[in-house]
Amino acid sequence: MSECEFHFEQWGPPDSGPCGLNGGVAFYGSATFDPKHGPEVQREGTTWDGYVHAGHYVVYASDADRDIVQKVLDSVRVNGSKPPTR
Repeated sequence: MSECEFHFEQWGPPDSGPCGLNGGVAFYGSATFDPKHGPEVQREGTTWDGYVHAGHYVVYASDADRDIVQKVLDSVRVNGSKPPTR
């Protein structure tokens, strides 16, 4: 990610580009996160995208399968706490 405009942790398929999220999970600082849409899962071109706030972070998921995105977001916890609000 050192070549990208913004630096954040991103997990995705091995063939994904270093600066874009087209399938996978990214972790942003919640204080600087500026979403394009609300936290619900929405269609963005060829993928489904969504996010949840998790303490000082935002977990953002993207995939071609809406159910996978929802399951990832539903699994987010802050130190073993209850699921975060969307």
